[in-house]
Amino acid sequence: MRKNILLSIAFAVTISIVNAQWQQVTGSSQSITGLAVKGDTVLAGTTGGLYLCTYDGSNWVSSVAGNSGLENKAITTLTANGNNIFAGIIDMAMEQNAGMYMSSDNGDNWRAINNGMPVDSNGLYYRIMSLTTTNNNIVAGTQGDGVIMSPDNGNSWALANYGLHTVITSLAASSDSILAGTEFGGVYVSTDSGLIWIAMNAGLSNRINALAINGNNIYAGTAINGVYWYSNVGNNWVAENAGLTSSSITSIIASGNFVFAGTLGGVYLSSDNGMSWIAWNDSLTNTKISSLAFSGNYIFAGTAGGVYVHQLVPTGVINYLNKNNSITIYPNPATNNITIECPSQSIIEVANIQGKKINTFVTCSNKTKVDHIGWSSCTVDVSALQSGMYLVKVKTAEGVEVGKFVKE
Repeated sequence: MRKNILLSIAFAVTISIVNAQWQQVTGSSQSITGLAVKGDTVLAGTTGGLYLCTYDGSNWVSSVAGNSGLENKAITTLTANGNNIFAGIIDMAMEQNAGMYMSSDNGDNWRAINNGMPVDSNGLYYRIMSLTTTNNNIVAGTQGDGVIMSPDNGNSWALANYGLHTVITSLAASSDSILAGTEFGGVYVSTDSGLIWIAMNAGLSNRINALAINGNNIYAGTAINGVYWYSNVGNNWVAENAGLTSSSITSIIASGNFVFAGTLGGVYLSSDNGMSWIAWNDSLTNTKISSLAFSGNYIFAGTAGGVYVHQLVPTGVINYLNKNNSITIYPNPATNNITIECPSQSIIEVANIQGKKINTFVTCSNKTKVDHIGWSSCTVDVSALQSGMYLVKVKTAEGVEVGKFVKE
């Protein structure tokens, strides 16, 4: 078990969510092959085309896109880049892979975009197993010829697989690197837009179904051995499966200290960067998870029986701990003001759940005595914030502590 190099998290009460349960998106019952997010719309790929999940002011509802051009075709994976949606396609009538398709009108009309797409010895397109985007490049993992990339929104494709001729089962990208998970138990990294790939496989020996990059943390979800975390110290992968009773991982997403794992036995939540897990399946009636996605203050789960949604609103006082003193935020949830107990000489930042800074307070302007020497309480007006979860970052000369609060 690794020592947490970030800050541990503890809850004054057990984590709970508004309504404390998953809810099925209205009108959603299809088997979901992939999820992606485009603006305020959650895109759901199925064997019968694209569905759109939108919020109508009180509920999330699903509606089928026009899907012209996708007749008798199934979506294997999908992603969005700007106004465009990209999908790997199987032609069900021909029983063969159909390469890549694109829609620029929310799925109403689709066209094939296979210029430069590699083919096998029979002249057939390889199956598109995974998709991601980075720096406006569309990156696709294939079932037999490594990674292909498009720098021009799918108008042309080129191989990007030097050192990587294999089946790519998962992809993840940051601004400066791309990770590729493979069928035979390896993860490869490229830091030059896919020109050269380098293996980073120490400790891995299983199919990689999912990858996630979250700051300095990298997570790999395997087909049968649960979740692995990559240690920059040892340059190896370490199993992180405490409490994870379903070890077939299909999807991983992360934000802050929270990591969510979709499995064939439901959704699991870690609040300590993956070191321990709890099942998070209240009212999730279909626990065969294919994909997970964040949209605003919601998490979505694609399942074998439709899309489910859960609001990301933990309640109770949240403390980020170290062995000395730690910041405390209350009341939580809050309506008008929050009080932060923290070191007196602090810079306080309020950010949304994606980490985008909203406001900065240079030290506390209204200090009152608290029990800790050199500490004070600071009241912050949050009345103008929209409802949802927010981060509080307290910066001192000794480092940074991060807390969360909920604005009702």
